[in-house]
Amino acid sequence: MIEPSKLASLPFFQGISPEDMTKLLEELDAREVFYEKGSFLVHTGDKIMAAGLVLSGEVHILREDFWGSRALVAQIPSGAFSGKPMPFWIQRQK
Repeated sequence: MIEPSKLASLPFFQGISPEDMTKLLEELDAREVFYEKGSFLVHTGDKIMAAGLVLSGEVHILREDFWGSRALVAQIPSGAFSGKPMPFWIQRQK
């Protein structure tokens, strides 16, 4: 499970006591997942079963055309959510 202290400074979690944060993370089955820079987290057509919270780095959402050219559609910064509601947390390794 992810350490509650890693989330305490994020605006979404401010005001939640450490005890409540622990309960919340347990209930959501929250876990920390690490990805290498440049990794693809999901591909077009993948079923997304959980949301992610970017703890460090950022996530780029790309669109690839028929010829393989990629265009940046969106950037998800550290501290922001991505995907469907809850419960996994992502962090890019440096």
